[in-house]
Amino acid sequence: LDIRKELEKVRAPQEKAGTLLLEAVLSPCDAETREFALRAVELHPDCADAWRILGELEEDHAKSREFFSRALEAAETRIGDENPDPEQLHHRPWFRLKAALAAIPSDTKSQADP
Repeated sequence: LDIRKELEKVRAPQEKAGTLLLEAVLSPCDAETREFALRAVELHPDCADAWRILGELEEDHAKSREFFSRALEAAETRIGDENPDPEQLHHRPWFRLKAALAAIPSDTKSQADP
């Protein structure tokens, strides 16, 4: 087995997702931002920042909660720790996601529902 080839299989989607994420952040309109973020999570489902962007752009509370939950799961997978330390920089996105999720109104009824 060539370890470099195996690493590239894992790294390539993450790097492509990172490029799409940068495009999402730099995009001047929400529709493009959403499209770049969706493409990023298709390539790399553990891209917490892309899920966060989708959650921020979503107007439907239930869907927003779902996206933030996915972002939180991805962040937890990355840090691999049940008790993150707020002093460690790589844990701070986890805390921001927890706060964003808590800020969504608890009514999970879709805004599209009557």
